Amino acid sequence: MRLTIREKYLSVRLINSTIICISLFLFLSELNLKAQTYRQTFINTPLSEALKQVSKLLDVKVAFDSGKLGLVKINREVTGNSADDMISDLLLNSGFGYIYKYNRYLIIERGDLKSDFPSGTCQIIGSITDRESGEQLPYASVILYNKNLLASASENGSFCIKNVTENPIHLMVSYIGYKPLDTTFSWSDQLMNLDIRLFRKIHILDKIVVKGIRMEMVDLRNDVDFATTIDAVRLIDLPMLAETDIFRTLQLLPGVSYTENSSGLSIRGGSSDQNLVLFDGQTLYNLSHYYGVVSALNPNVIKDLQIYKGGYDSRFGERVSGIVDITGKSGNQSEPVVYGDVNLLSGNLTAELPIGKKVTFIGAVRRSYSDIYSTEFASGLFEKNMDWFKGDSSNIVTSTKPSFYFYDYNAKLTYKKSNLETFYLSIYGGKDYYRNSYSGISHSNKVNTTDNNTWSNYGISASWLKQWNESFFSNIQAGTSGYDNNSSNSTTIDGSNGPSNNHPFLPDTVDTFNTANRNRLKDLSLSARNTYTISNSNQLNFGLLIRGNNIYYHKDVANIYVFDNSDQTGWTNSAYLQDRITFFDKLTIKPGFRLSYYNGTQKFYLEPRFSANYKFSDNFSVRIATGRYYQFISQVLAQQETGYNKNFWVLADKSTHPEVTSNHIIGGFTFEKGKFLFDAEGYFKSYTGLQEYIFLSQYLKNSDFPAYFNNPPPAPAASRPSYYITGTGRSFGMDLMLRFKANDFTSWISYSYGRSFQKFADINYGNEIPGVNDQPYELSWTNMLTFGKWNFGTVTLYSTGKPYIDGDPDIDFPRSNGENPLIIRVYKRLPDYFRSDFSVNYNFTIKKTRLKTGVTLLNIFNTQNYFDINTRKFDFSTTSFSETTLIQSQSFSINLFLHFLF
Repeated sequence: MRLTIREKYLSVRLINSTIICISLFLFLSELNLKAQTYRQTFINTPLSEALKQVSKLLDVKVAFDSGKLGLVKINREVTGNSADDMISDLLLNSGFGYIYKYNRYLIIERGDLKSDFPSGTCQIIGSITDRESGEQLPYASVILYNKNLLASASENGSFCIKNVTENPIHLMVSYIGYKPLDTTFSWSDQLMNLDIRLFRKIHILDKIVVKGIRMEMVDLRNDVDFATTIDAVRLIDLPMLAETDIFRTLQLLPGVSYTENSSGLSIRGGSSDQNLVLFDGQTLYNLSHYYGVVSALNPNVIKDLQIYKGGYDSRFGERVSGIVDITGKSGNQSEPVVYGDVNLLSGNLTAELPIGKKVTFIGAVRRSYSDIYSTEFASGLFEKNMDWFKGDSSNIVTSTKPSFYFYDYNAKLTYKKSNLETFYLSIYGGKDYYRNSYSGISHSNKVNTTDNNTWSNYGISASWLKQWNESFFSNIQAGTSGYDNNSSNSTTIDGSNGPSNNHPFLPDTVDTFNTANRNRLKDLSLSARNTYTISNSNQLNFGLLIRGNNIYYHKDVANIYVFDNSDQTGWTNSAYLQDRITFFDKLTIKPGFRLSYYNGTQKFYLEPRFSANYKFSDNFSVRIATGRYYQFISQVLAQQETGYNKNFWVLADKSTHPEVTSNHIIGGFTFEKGKFLFDAEGYFKSYTGLQEYIFLSQYLKNSDFPAYFNNPPPAPAASRPSYYITGTGRSFGMDLMLRFKANDFTSWISYSYGRSFQKFADINYGNEIPGVNDQPYELSWTNMLTFGKWNFGTVTLYSTGKPYIDGDPDIDFPRSNGENPLIIRVYKRLPDYFRSDFSVNYNFTIKKTRLKTGVTLLNIFNTQNYFDINTRKFDFSTTSFSETTLIQSQSFSINLFLHFLF
């Protein structure tokens, strides 16, 4: 169908008319918008607060000095047709004006508007604190957008930026768990001091609620430091096995193996003793309570936590696997606060007190009450399962009701002389008491066992932190810490009713076996850590450390037969130097070294370190690190022990115990786009100086047993009751992490593939054996959601089963040629581990008391998991048998908790 000329003409006119009408409508709408008048009435309102309200009304950014503007009051109506009009009217007769730069309004004194901003350079010194409590925020990030410069605050929240030429300055300050501060300011003097205070993000225990900020629990510092930061405040919103646990949260990161034992913090195949754990400068030597179920550190006193999973720089030494650097709270400067927790296992109480304007105090105490009143949840945590005599068809079923309790305490006194200088004294202590009696019956024979174990930690440290000027910062610390572990076991085999047909080997007697172990460690240290900023792209770190250790170890049977009774002392003197250099705002390198002298071996040890990070863009960067690491104090692995604290501490020396060494090679990348972040790292680590403790079974009643105790060193190992074997190891693997964060929801998936092998000449003919922490595949998925006053959390875990020695090892003890006995082991794996947990809590207030109550559902699918297995060999004059204990993980359980603040 064809249109006539007239029809075409009418169609064109219709289209033109339509276009004219739409244009007229848009023009009139624009006029109406331009004619819109904004009105705001203020009654005795500080100018700073009025500017906040106007910026919110007009959806614009405003930067100003709140101290100066807070002194000016507004008592009138302010009107305007635009942001410029409103702000101009608001500032009328106030003595202030504005300039528009960096997409924001910068409010300055009118006298500064009449002249150009000063030229030259400015040195900036600043401090970063919590706006409400005055807590200093260590390691906060500072970005100077003018120069695309990234700086990091020190341990007391101070920072410096040198030779700034831009005026005004566009600055971004951020810290995990806080609302970022994006601000602009001008400078007029060559030296400028900034006091930056951040708001915490939404949380039940915060008085100030800030919405619209993405929830963040884990912060990967995408730079050359290889550090990961955890928001300790949000720990309470995750499912918890017994109570809030900082170390169990670390196990949700890739490369940190999960175990129900909180003290078993294995980083990339290493053992827990190969990690340096610092709390306010104190070295912690035991990380758990309640047989590993609860962390030894009270989460209520933790301010900042940084974990280095390898490739750490020259500031850190003395360990060959990882670093966990924890900073404690210093207390509320504004007002007294008291808060705490109650759950089905323990109670926890913390108080923060300001003492004058410059002194604060925080104290906390925590205690379990299972010895006074044991809930069903607490009792179910430790009931042992499935003990049997191996080698026959009859199981010995055991029942047990352990008696257990722990306590710990923290105290910290802080004197804040200024924003740039701080003194503090920090004290920590804790102790565990455990007693467990259990029995098993097989026909007419009975096995009765009683375990007693106490262990304790303590630490005291004093620190002086000062930002001396725009270039120099120092942190001087002195402290002492220690660990003491005492354990004993009494086992009775009662065959008094005579041997049965099924158990002809059991004696027609009552035999008692009594064993005892003690390991005591003392630590004394003095350190100085310094940072000298040469320029914004060149930062020098250097320092010194003096550390003394004393270790006592004793093991005996029946107070007569002494396996070991050693008392060691050693001193380490270390110095380090490193340089952090940035090229073209893209490439950052950090070469350095650490030099140590250890008097136990009378040798010097050089540890070169190097790391680099290259930023292809703001979204994508790659990194590498390598280094050599030495460790002079370590734990010896005692596979034959069956108690909780199987391993014991020793010091390196010239003869028996070598120093542990490790070489690291690490490479990875980070890609971040919008709400998503993907991080990947591959690693390889080699070890030397690994040790195992081999000893004659203490459960012997044959005629040969006493003969071994008449041959002290230097008699051959084959004729002694105990000796040490030394070997090598290697670990390699890949860690992946995918993170999503939105306003009220965050989620991350961690996946690790890793292998850990060891090699001892005396085990399995020198062939490689799996390391204790060899778990090839590990996967975890963590979710946190905030919906109004509700918080939800889920954790799902999967890992390959841990390796174990099947049965009692075949030890050729002794060998006729006088060499070390040959040990033949058969390794198997526990079943794969799978568990899902869910938690929910609700926030509410009763008068002035703020409360959070919730429930955790543990192992919601009630999967059967196992996390350890022990074997004891009993040897009599005619025959022998073994008892194996398989330790089951937590089945489905419900835990309730209440958190309060007033």
